[in-house]
Order: sequence, then C-alpha cells, then structure tokens
Amino acid sequence: MTRDTGPQITSAVPETAIEQLKQRVDAGGMFIVQNDIYTNDSTEFVDLVLPAAGWGEEDFTRNNAERRLRLYGKIMDPPGEAKPDWRIIAEVAQKMGYEGFDWEDSAEVFEAYIPRSGGRKDFKVLAEYAELQGKRAHEV
Repeated sequence: MTRDTGPQITSAVPETAIEQLKQRVDAGGMFIVQNDIYTNDSTEFVDLVLPAAGWGEEDFTRNNAERRLRLYGKIMDPPGEAKPDWRIIAEVAQKMGYEGFDWEDSAEVFEAYIPRSGGRKDFKVLAEYAELQGKRAHEV
C-alpha cells in the first residue's frame, strides 16, 4: 500500500479532496495524516496536517523523565486552527463512529486515564485524594 496508489489530491475544495482521498484508499492506496505543532521534513509527504497546540496553549499533565507528574498550565491560546492533541483524537474518533471520546477538557482526559494507570505511574491515590477534597485531579 502506498500513497501513490490511486487518485492524488488535485483540488483545495474540501469535498473534492475528501472524495479523491476516499478513491485512493478504495484503490489500495494510503492516506497520510500528520499531527504536529510545526512543519518538518515529513510534512511534504502527508495529505493532511492537523495543527496541534503546543505546551502552554492548553492545560495538560505529563510525566517527565524522572516519572514525576507535572501539570502544565495554559498561558495563551493556540494559533489559528490548532487544537490540543486530545481534542484532535476525540474529534477523529467520534467521526469514525467510536463511542466515548466525549471529553470536555484535558482534566477529563486525565481522569479517564487514571483507572488504567498502574505501576510507577499509578494515579489512583491522587484521584481518591482529590475526590475527598471535592476537587478534580488537575486541581490537586
């Protein structure tokens, strides 16, 4: 399966481009999507770029290299049509017909992850503590 199999995109009109991509996939070709905060060497090979928000453009949690949980706070709005990764994933999943993925904010994404956490990255105690305080995990 390759990107060169089937029709290529010849139009900037979304409906036409989508139809051409569907025809390519139906012909056994590949449709390549890039989700990133900036263009790079891969961008010229993709069919669609989903602009992602970077750190500081959304509240989010992550583990650093020392396995410490850190909450990054939003300091500014993302540029243009950029969205946080979790929102991009949610929108794609919903359009594909998957249930769930109906988070309202990054705190809900983190809370959905907590029951699946474990080992050195087990946040269940944090969630229990937050609940006792009447707060969300992000607030703690």
